[in-house]
Amino acid sequence: MRVNLLRDQKSKLDFSINWLRIALTLFLIFFLVFAAYNYWLMRLDINFLETKLENTEEQIELNLPRAEERDSLLEKIAEIEQEIRFVEVPFYAWGRSLLQIGYLIPPRMMLSEILIEQNQIALLGRTAREQYLVDFLQYLESSPLFSRVDLEQIQKREDVQFLINLEIMTGGNQHVE
Repeated sequence: MRVNLLRDQKSKLDFSINWLRIALTLFLIFFLVFAAYNYWLMRLDINFLETKLENTEEQIELNLPRAEERDSLLEKIAEIEQEIRFVEVPFYAWGRSLLQIGYLIPPRMMLSEILIEQNQIALLGRTAREQYLVDFLQYLESSPLFSRVDLEQIQKREDVQFLINLEIMTGGNQHVE
């Protein structure tokens, strides 16, 4: 009998570890902690967004009169632009002509002076050889921008100095005045 009592006492003192129950308990604790942390983060986001919304509403209230003023100024600008469209701007034919001269001038030719008066352009310059001047005159005569090309002066020293008068053609055969 004595042996049986010892066994009963030993079995009452002996305990076993239930790993499944421990794992489920830890999982439940971690899940609750994670849910609480997530809730806290969401509350922070809500507070931040509410503050941002209040600031935005305040800025809208402050800037609304400015927006109305801006709209009225934009309307005035549109009216002025409409008026500008009906203003006649004089036609300056020599701008395009000067560009054309810049493209046509040979590499070894230099213009020292350009005189512009209404639809007349006078070119003073020098070149190393007469052939460059002849080529330049042919280029100018073949250009549709000039109605008349005249070589007024030519002097030959160590280089060839020249004066060319051009008449600018605009709108067909009409000349600018």
